[in-house]
Amino acid sequence: MELTPDLIRYARTFIPTYRQRRKGLKISFGKPFLDQLLRGTNWPLDKPSPFEAERVRDPAPDMTLVEEALAALIKANPDLNGIQIAEAWGGTIDTTPDTIPVISAVDKLPGFFLATGFSGHGFGIGPAAGRLAADIVTGPSHPSGCSEAPMTLLYKANAVRGAEWGRHVAALAPDLPFRLWPDTGDPAAVRYLATWVPPDDIAATFPNLELVFSVGAGVDQFDFSKVPDHVPLVRMLEPKIAESMVEYVALAVLALHRDLPCFLAQQRREVWKEIQITAAARRRVGVMGLGQLGQAALERLRAFGFPLAGWNRSPRQIDGVECFAGADHLDAFLARTDILVCLLPLTGETRGILNRHLFAALPQGAMLVNVGRGGHLVEPDFLAALDSGQISAAMLDVADPEPLPAGHAFWQHEKIILTPHIASMTNPETAVRFVLDTIVRHRRGEPLPGLVDRSRGY
Repeated sequence: MELTPDLIRYARTFIPTYRQRRKGLKISFGKPFLDQLLRGTNWPLDKPSPFEAERVRDPAPDMTLVEEALAALIKANPDLNGIQIAEAWGGTIDTTPDTIPVISAVDKLPGFFLATGFSGHGFGIGPAAGRLAADIVTGPSHPSGCSEAPMTLLYKANAVRGAEWGRHVAALAPDLPFRLWPDTGDPAAVRYLATWVPPDDIAATFPNLELVFSVGAGVDQFDFSKVPDHVPLVRMLEPKIAESMVEYVALAVLALHRDLPCFLAQQRREVWKEIQITAAARRRVGVMGLGQLGQAALERLRAFGFPLAGWNRSPRQIDGVECFAGADHLDAFLARTDILVCLLPLTGETRGILNRHLFAALPQGAMLVNVGRGGHLVEPDFLAALDSGQISAAMLDVADPEPLPAGHAFWQHEKIILTPHIASMTNPETAVRFVLDTIVRHRRGEPLPGLVDRSRGY
């Protein structure tokens, strides 16, 4: 980095970038400083400017840096040992204060456009930058799909929570336009959609859509065929979802372990009767689904002293948890489980998995916690298992449909505790932070957290 009067003049603007890159920079002081100092700031407009001499610069490369780069290359790839440098080239890199290129019209000079400041990344982004510059010069049609139009984040779910999302987006990303359904604004400007259920004909409605976020941890409510294949679908991974789910699972397991459904039934009948306590060490808990939520729930349950097990479609290893995997090992998992917690995603393979065959594989009098989806549970089989005593009690946070209709058998069943799908809720602030972070990752071309594998359904 050559020290010049202009560099000193604008030093305050560039200091943050310098601090980030100082390990890879060397400051030199020499002839360029004197040349710029003697050049002055005014020159005749009808004669060649001092910059004509700098149109093509050919500085000598720093061979020390070249040799260090070669040594690092050979160290990383030993098979290249012995190769020689055939040619070395040196050049200057123009850098903006934030290392982001400036591609824009200049308002004070109509007809004048800039495309500069690529900060060492010109080879990689040059083709796209060229198309963008051409779009800006030629007018508003923007055939490249890039434009100066805002990239809107549209929220389509609970309106009250949506208003909270809007406040957090305004605070954390004031330059990102936010819209609350059905006020979509310009549909062509919608690049990001956060939704529980997307609108019909999403591809035609939002032609420039780049990302779709589920506002919940699951995506079973989505019809994948209606989300264009090229648009990534991301499920919510904000930490508050896991925290609230862990709280609910702990509550449900402890409620069943300490016979709360029986005591509630006794209260309604005005019966005062003790029930012998079963030690936690003798109550075996099993969790179906060992993703982020399942593992977090097991970690919390560990503190109570329950013998813990988990079942998953693919193998897992979790300290202190007996793990089972695949259909061949499901019965063995069920046979050692007194309280079964369902945290599976709802897919074609898991729909209806809580059925009479599964209940029969559990010990007599086992208990059920369903915080997955209502579609996991085969209701006639479940009610029959409750009536026979094969299942002694249950706590359900999900149903199919939701809400349950009036008169449904679950409402008044003495062996069931029912809650209205509140085991976990997306926290607006942390959800917005997750969405904004994922948008940044997407624009950088980095892997996306929570990316849904559509072939697996989650």
